[in-house]
Amino acid sequence: MNHTFNGDEAGDTLSVYESANFPSQFWGVRFYAHPPAYLAAGLGFAKLTGAGKRDIALFLELLSILCSLGTVVMVFLCGQDWFDDRVGLAAAFLYAILPAARVFDTFVKQDAMMVFFVMAFLFFFFKKKAPSVSTSRQTSSSKGNFSYVISAVFLGLAFLTKEPAFFIPLAVGAFLLVSKRFRELLWLVLATLVAGLMSFWWYAFYSVSTGHFLDFFMGKGLESTLFHKPWYHYLVRIPYQVGWVVVVLCLVAVGLFIYKFAAERKGMVPFLIIWIVVTYLIFSVSYGKPPWIITISLPPFALLGAWGLTQVWDRVRVMNKKAALAIVACVLALALGLSLAVSYNRYMYQVDAEDFRMWVTERKMADYLNGWSPGSIMMYKDDDEPVLFYYLDSYDYGHLGYLPASAPVDAYPADKSVVLLEDKTGYQRFLERLATVRPEFALVRKEPAEPSATVNLDRTPLIDAIEKYLHLEKVRFDEAYIFRSK
Repeated sequence: MNHTFNGDEAGDTLSVYESANFPSQFWGVRFYAHPPAYLAAGLGFAKLTGAGKRDIALFLELLSILCSLGTVVMVFLCGQDWFDDRVGLAAAFLYAILPAARVFDTFVKQDAMMVFFVMAFLFFFFKKKAPSVSTSRQTSSSKGNFSYVISAVFLGLAFLTKEPAFFIPLAVGAFLLVSKRFRELLWLVLATLVAGLMSFWWYAFYSVSTGHFLDFFMGKGLESTLFHKPWYHYLVRIPYQVGWVVVVLCLVAVGLFIYKFAAERKGMVPFLIIWIVVTYLIFSVSYGKPPWIITISLPPFALLGAWGLTQVWDRVRVMNKKAALAIVACVLALALGLSLAVSYNRYMYQVDAEDFRMWVTERKMADYLNGWSPGSIMMYKDDDEPVLFYYLDSYDYGHLGYLPASAPVDAYPADKSVVLLEDKTGYQRFLERLATVRPEFALVRKEPAEPSATVNLDRTPLIDAIEKYLHLEKVRFDEAYIFRSK
């Protein structure tokens, strides 16, 4: 809970809080922006306990951490099942210390839960189905088919958690085609159909963003513009995301795979490479590039790097076992040390400096307002920001007032600690509302936080007028100003 929330984390928390406590919501529509599994857990917790927004955020963050721990276990199981115990242990360790995983696995967002369900799907889908000495072929086949059924359920849960889960069947399908495992390709189709049946009700009847994900991908809408980056954005940041040690281990693994192609082409190394290539190809083509979407691609880096490390161990051990042990110990220690050197703030400034700086500023604004025990505040509706509202002590939906531009000049929303003015409210009417509503604070940004075609984008004249005519004390936070009444 020490990290500064981003806009999605704050907005999701507020949507759960308001959905649990109020018949109509200011942020509640966000509850339907992504599939429901993650936020529904938070909603159940809020309804059972009557928790406030901070406790809801703590619950959701703990849920993300638990899912992340589950992912570590699943990475181990996949490494063990696809390769051997050594790969499983090394992969679990590497995944746990990946810089991106350490940051995003604590986010109050759906990604950690989605990755856990995806890893469970992959584990059961590819789980070894070879019969033991005492097991008949028929029994083995039955158990193998049941494993496919379990995998389909986990894929359905992943679809019900977040949309990037749809990338995984694409990667699996590409791998099965390349490796000519056509029987498993049929099972993949069936598993995807089952997962679709489990989740279609959400996308068909409840989601407010069906099609929005594609719009974001194609560059339509304000949100995709805010997250727009060059096509190579994610590729050049791979060392930040997984660390240089894992990058080197993965390059070694790819080199050894090429060298041992005849022996390894039917194993799971090609799948790990295809998984990385397919997802990063999709990410690179996408117009919008939020930093957390790469969480779906972190496990294959850990697994591939672990396989490369064990291959190096095997080759050096033949010549000198102590030297092999020393190399492995040094590599893992270096990976851990370099990872721990990357703090949450440092990582976020590396991958998304502009947005992270804005979220930190929003929190500073809330801290400033809270320092005055906190008083009432007035602002334009399009100047609201979820991070500000999450940290603002005076904000509660029950004490939120709204004044349309057409309301009489003497309109006064009684007992409201946060008053929002319609975006189309003119500057002169804003000044008149200050005199009528008499808030202890007024917040004005130089440009709206969420601009639209119906409002003025430059609010410098309003800021100058408040200073000139009302002589209010002003504090600046980047491009936002807070005026305090005397």
